[in-house]
Formats: sequence, C-alpha cells, structure tokens
Amino acid sequence: MMHEIHVETTTSTNDIIRRELENSENPHDVMFASASMQTHGRGRNGKAWYGEPHQNVYLSFGERHHQPLTPERLSSYMWLASLTVLDTLHDVAPLQPFRLKYPNDVQTLHDGMWAKISGSLVEHVFQGDRCIVTIVGIGINVQQRSFPDMINQPCASLATCGIDASVDHVLSTLKRKLIEQRTESVHQLFDRWKAALNIEGSEVRIVDTDGIWRVEQVLSDGRLLLSEQHSHNERILSNGDSLRYLH
Repeated sequence: MMHEIHVETTTSTNDIIRRELENSENPHDVMFASASMQTHGRGRNGKAWYGEPHQNVYLSFGERHHQPLTPERLSSYMWLASLTVLDTLHDVAPLQPFRLKYPNDVQTLHDGMWAKISGSLVEHVFQGDRCIVTIVGIGINVQQRSFPDMINQPCASLATCGIDASVDHVLSTLKRKLIEQRTESVHQLFDRWKAALNIEGSEVRIVDTDGIWRVEQVLSDGRLLLSEQHSHNERILSNGDSLRYLH
C-alpha cells in the first residue's frame, strides 16, 4: 500500500514529498501528497502554477532511490507524468479531444483552439552526483472556470469544456494510473510518450529564432533534434516553452 498524505493548504505538494523523503527516519520510499490548495505551486522554468482552492487536482508522487539512475530513467519520470495525465483525462472524458504538447503539458480543444488543462513538474534531489529522490508534481484543471491573464496562454478545465467531474474522481483515477504505470520500463514509457507526442515531421517555430524548423527526431533522452527548412542548420531543443506549434 502506497503511503499517502493529504492537507488542506500547502506551499506546494512537491515540498511535502521532498521533506518526507529527504528525512532518513521516514520508513516510506514511495508516496503521494495531495492538497486542496497550493499557495506557491510551481511549473517548469520557474513559472508559477495558479489554481483555485478545492477546484483542481494538486498531486505529487515521490520515490526515494537506493541505486544510481541512468539519464534515461531520470527523463522517464517526465514521460510517466504526462502519459498518466493523458490516460486519466481520456478515462474521465472519453469524448473530449486531448493532446500532449512537448514535453509534458496536456492540452484540450476548447472554443476552437488548443488550451492547457494540465501541467507537470519533475524535480530530482541529488546527493553529490547521485539522485536520491524524484518528485513528480501534477496539476489538472477540473472545476475552475476562470484563469489569470498572467498565464499568457489559453487555459481550460473539464468544467469549461462542459464535463461534470469531481476533483476526487479525477484524483483517484490519476493515482491509480500512476501506480499502474510506474513499473513500466524506460523503453515502454519512451515509446508511448513519443507516440502520444506525434511530433516527428512537424513544422514548428522557435521563440526568438528565425525560420521554420522541422522536428527530425525525438531523442532517447527526450530532447528534440530539429532542422531549419532552408538553411538545414540543426539544433537540439529541450525547452518546450521555446517551441510554437504551427498546427
């Protein structure tokens, strides 16, 4: 049985996991932490994750490691996070379109455009050069109906898409998916993530960079190999915030 903690309010559910698993006296190596409200939720690249109390899923999953991890295994937690969210949303709302945006945002079709409905943040805690704890934080917009302008991108929730789902139901489904899929091999997770991205061959733009770029390959560590369509210059990219889909 996986150890679980739920609190009404916290800075971030990732902070709970970090405190618990960095504590050598804690007997648990694998655990969940959820909250009804986060005051300082975090996203990728130092961005804040905004969400109203009791309206959304705020969940973190953590593992303590006793053996060294390969770079691919470290990357696989990002794949696990996005795939379990995608599978959860397909279960909860099977008729609603969802897609995975590189590397780990999940979007839904809302008012004729793709809008963000979920994001995840993977944090690794190192002791020297060895990762001792991995934390996967996930937020899913469930019942929230308005979003701050400062987010600077279209956002949606299950509720704004006309889907009546409870936070508890989405949370329990997400936890079940994480338990089921966390034991998949690195190769299984990568192959499923790559297929869900469906980005190879797509044309994209890179923020603050001229030209139109083609995604040539999703590399085994999760980075993208791109080439510019006219100069054929190549570039490797790992920052999804710099990527703009053209379709």
